[in-house]
Amino acid sequence: MIRERLFQDFREMVKIPSPSGHENMINTHIIHRLEALGARVEYDPGEGGPIGSDGGNIYAFFSGDPARKTILLSAHTDTVTPTVSLEPGLSEGKITGDGTHILGADDKAAIAVIFELLRAAREEGFAHPPIEIALSISEETGLLGASLMDITRFSSKEALVLDMSGTEKIGYAAVGARDIIFDITGKASHAGWAIDEGVNAILGAASLIRKMKTGTVDEESVFNIGLIEGGEAVNIVPERTRIRGEIRSFREGKMDVIVRKALEAAKETEKEFPGMAIDVTVKEKYKPYQNDPKSPLIIALQNAGNSLGRPQSLVRCKGGSDANIFNYKGLESVVLSIGMEDVHSSKEYIYLDDMVRLTEFLIVFLKERK
Repeated sequence: MIRERLFQDFREMVKIPSPSGHENMINTHIIHRLEALGARVEYDPGEGGPIGSDGGNIYAFFSGDPARKTILLSAHTDTVTPTVSLEPGLSEGKITGDGTHILGADDKAAIAVIFELLRAAREEGFAHPPIEIALSISEETGLLGASLMDITRFSSKEALVLDMSGTEKIGYAAVGARDIIFDITGKASHAGWAIDEGVNAILGAASLIRKMKTGTVDEESVFNIGLIEGGEAVNIVPERTRIRGEIRSFREGKMDVIVRKALEAAKETEKEFPGMAIDVTVKEKYKPYQNDPKSPLIIALQNAGNSLGRPQSLVRCKGGSDANIFNYKGLESVVLSIGMEDVHSSKEYIYLDDMVRLTEFLIVFLKERK
């Protein structure tokens, strides 16, 4: 029965497209489901206005034994693109999309698991702690919804963010990320009779990139150049070029070093091309975090896995999640794997058995939590 219910809940959600910034429709569906399962929901669709969303974050509360420590469960309601209303396929336990659009297991599979947890708690009547639920918007565009979220509405001191590929994993640490933008200004001139009077911003960009170490910088840090924009026509020496990159690291200090070296490379490039100016902008997206692998929350999760004969491995996440925001705000948070694979692509899939395994694991965790 649990398999059928999980699939049905997931199936209903993937029929409702919810790209970042357009979450209100799926949120309305989720709220109805949560309330039908006995949760109290707080929701303001206007909350997402400052980040360009038509919906808000969902704050939900499910009563439990007040003598036990409240736990927060977290997922996000938005997806990447391209997305459409689709009928998911199910063959030999594997759930797939249409091969052209994303499936949306990231992160609707997690929400289906949350539905099943509440349903199981009501039907089986087992003792469990109070459960709080945070469902964010616009996670895929830089954890924007979680950044807006007012976590003072929750009493929980610990959170489980259901948003990682693989199975039987606990993400206790994760990278932080910063965007870095180089705006290069040269001098335009005619590329025929006045080519030497110009200062070529594209050549400056190429020289700047060569001066910086990109790719894997060290065992904890990466630096990617992802976008280059510049030029107007082939007969004009380009006056402006913009380079956009991203720095990720498990250590803020290491990101500081990469930024400093980038600024030094920009200054060297200005000297190399007289008349050129390079403006560098650094924007923090989210901070790294590292929780104590021996914290009571992590020990309790590992004990739940051991109770099922499914040891949970501790991993450091190379991507960000709402856990980055929650930890920064003082809410101890770890990420749990939910089984989704090939996310952010048209090949995305998830095995129904993995959704069942996660549900069983969380039920044991809730039963054991004191």
